[in-house]
Amino acid sequence: MQSTKSGDSPDPGDPRQEAELEIHQLQQTVSAMRDRMAVMEMQADERVQAAIAEAGDEARQLRQQIGALREQMENLQAAGDASVQSALAARENDLQQLRETVQALRDQLEEARFEKDRALQAVAAEANAEGAELRKTIAAMRDEMEALRAAARDGVADTERTGRKPAKALPAAGGSSGERLQ
Repeated sequence: MQSTKSGDSPDPGDPRQEAELEIHQLQQTVSAMRDRMAVMEMQADERVQAAIAEAGDEARQLRQQIGALREQMENLQAAGDASVQSALAARENDLQQLRETVQALRDQLEEARFEKDRALQAVAAEANAEGAELRKTIAAMRDEMEALRAAARDGVADTERTGRKPAKALPAAGGSSGERLQ
């Protein structure tokens, strides 16, 4: 390679000098491009770091929001659980009261049945006693009627034998009693 002296001006027709000049320009272009690329990489790194920082901030905020929402959800769930437990307790209390009411009504019904049966037995016993008394009265009246009939027959037979008329009180009394009983 031939070097040009500082005082020498390049020869416009020399291909070697033109090539060296072109190489030198290309080297400067490459160097400028490398510098520009380094600056761009630095800017890209800065943008990436800024995006990472922004994403980290956003992730931290989202975690905080998630935590707050989780806490609200747990509070709501606890309140809902408490409401459900309260409703279940109230329902169980109502059911217990209904069971007690049903049992009281069953007891009252059983007592009413017992009282009805006792009343029916008392009525039946009274009716049986009255029927027995009436049967005794009927038997006694039949006996009395038979005795009166027998006495009347005897009186009629005595009258026929003696020729006297029978007393009116005896047949009338016997006839009325007989008619009442028959």
